[in-house]
Amino acid sequence: MFGANPEELAKGKHWSKLAKLAEKPDESIRVEVAKACGLSKDDEPYNLLITLTKDPSPAVQMATIKSLGEVGRPAASTHLQWLAEHIPADRTEEQKLIHEALGKIRTRK
Repeated sequence: MFGANPEELAKGKHWSKLAKLAEKPDESIRVEVAKACGLSKDDEPYNLLITLTKDPSPAVQMATIKSLGEVGRPAASTHLQWLAEHIPADRTEEQKLIHEALGKIRTRK
């Protein structure tokens, strides 16, 4: 595929390698990085997810939104709210995912 497996890197806590993959121009790699970051509650992948909220790709943003919901940190709510306000209303799938992620975070408090 593209060398390093993001899920395996996440399991091995190789956050700097995941961060380098997140800089790749290939959208599918960045999507896999966002998904892999949702497997951990550590600070490094959470910070990487926050960075990925600003990715221009809707696919990367959707994977990031799902992972933020899985991580469940209350601080993620702020970033998800920001996304909800800045993603066009016609991108209903992302809007729906944001509300689902916020719901998951609220139920974990």
